[in-house]
Amino acid sequence: MEKIAPNIPCDRALFRVAAPMTSTPPSTATLPVPLTPTQVVAWLFEQVPGTARLLGGVDSARLLDWLDDAPQIAGRRRILLVHPTPAATIEQCLDQALEAVARAAGALWPAVLAAAETAPSVPGLPRPWLRAAAHSLAAGHMPRVPGTPPATELAQLTRILEYSGGVTLAVALDGDAWPAAVTVRTLEWLAAHGPLAVIALRTALPANAPPFDRLWPGARTVATAPPASPPSPATTGPWLVPWQGSPHPLSATEQLLAQRLAADPELAPLFGFNLPVTTRAGRCYRVDLLWAAGRLVVELDGYPDHARFDKFLTDRQRDYELLLTDYCVLRLANVEIAQDLGLAVEKIRAAVRWRRARLGRDRDVSDLSGGQNA
Repeated sequence: MEKIAPNIPCDRALFRVAAPMTSTPPSTATLPVPLTPTQVVAWLFEQVPGTARLLGGVDSARLLDWLDDAPQIAGRRRILLVHPTPAATIEQCLDQALEAVARAAGALWPAVLAAAETAPSVPGLPRPWLRAAAHSLAAGHMPRVPGTPPATELAQLTRILEYSGGVTLAVALDGDAWPAAVTVRTLEWLAAHGPLAVIALRTALPANAPPFDRLWPGARTVATAPPASPPSPATTGPWLVPWQGSPHPLSATEQLLAQRLAADPELAPLFGFNLPVTTRAGRCYRVDLLWAAGRLVVELDGYPDHARFDKFLTDRQRDYELLLTDYCVLRLANVEIAQDLGLAVEKIRAAVRWRRARLGRDRDVSDLSGGQNA
């Protein structure tokens, strides 16, 4: 996809933080509060716009696993996880952040706004910018408008996200190649101009010394730090969590499969995307596709995400608990769906018919025609 490069002036005055955070002297700073994974998830959802904080002791892939099964609550902000690359200037760091926010905003853009000639008025968004961004999106590009000042662009893209509850921006900063001063100033700038809550994610917290000492107030760490697993190519793009009740807007695999299933008279009424299932063990998992009446789960597995050792183990624990809760699990590889979508759909159809035949022995087959709400 062609990307429109923003026109970001080099005037450093553009990047001054409106309300710089007060530094905490290293000698008096308290150590970050250690949290369990469940507490980490709750803490992330509690963040408010205008703050920039540190979270240490967990890598981005594992954090995504913890967040993925979190329930989606109306009005609660989602987490937008991004994986920028180290950059030497604030302008370069900011461009990466704007690109990630723009991608998420474009994925969530209401269908009516995608019609370039009929973009409606949206409170807080100038109509000329809205129409120009809609033109760009309709043409297959990011909803970015060249010449828009960075602070204005960030605020307007964030307002698009606010219509879906808003986001907290979690920025993965693994490794030692990050210029400290540039990185901290960028995070502070994003928090001040979003409005965004910004979390700097590190497997190991930086020393409580300038400039990272400005992010230490309110910092948290994981109680028992697991071994780091660097993000795989499948997870280095921006990702929104949690997502429930529809195909994930940033998943090309889910979008592709959803389009095909919607056109299938037999399968369309049955399946819902990204729905919660509670097992007899008391755990609640988000599954990719669910036919509730037939107790059939379809999981879409990308490589190498699901080849990670910890993910490999948790997938099998999920399947075990779902099995004991009378669910059948069909796993399809993302690459299989991309290469032969028709075959993947036929596998789902065969699984549905097999479940109908087996479950129909115990109850009226007509009970198995319902969809995800049955």
